[in-house]
Amino acid sequence: FVQGVNLGHFMQPLLCMIDFNQLDVRTIYDARLCVECGTVRFAAQNRTEPDIERIRRILADFDAALNAGDYLRVGELDTEFPIMLAKAAQNSVLEATILLLENITTACLKRLDKYMIILDGARVQHRQILDAIERGEAEEAERYMRVHTLESRALLMKES
Repeated sequence: FVQGVNLGHFMQPLLCMIDFNQLDVRTIYDARLCVECGTVRFAAQNRTEPDIERIRRILADFDAALNAGDYLRVGELDTEFPIMLAKAAQNSVLEATILLLENITTACLKRLDKYMIILDGARVQHRQILDAIERGEAEEAERYMRVHTLESRALLMKES
C-alpha cells in the first residue's frame, strides 16, 4: 500500500537548498504577503466548522500562552495559525507553501536572533482574520491579513 504523501513534507528537502544568507526579512515577508493574502481568501470561501474550531483553539491557546508569559509556546502557535488557515483553504499546494514559508521564516529569524519578537497586535489581528473567514468575507480577511503581515514585517525590519 502506498500512503498519501503530505506535500508539505515533500517540500522540506528544499530548505537545504536555500542560501539563508541571501534572504532578508523583506524578501520573506513579500512572499508571505502574496501567499497568505490569497490563502485567507480561499479559507473564507472553503472553511468548514471543524476548521473554524481548530483555529479558535489555536487562538485560545495563543492567548493563554501570552498571558502566562510562555513566549516559546506563543511562537509555536503563531506558526500554527497560518498553517491552519491554509488547511481551511482546502488547498494542499497552498498548505505546503505556507509550511515551507513558515520554516524559512523560522530559520531566518533564528539566524537573525529575532525568533522571540512578537507583534503586540497579533492577538487582535488573528481574531479579526478568523472572524472575517468565519463570516465568509474574503476581501475583509485578505485586508486583515495584509495589515498583519505588513506590521510583522515592519516590526522585524525595525529591530534590525
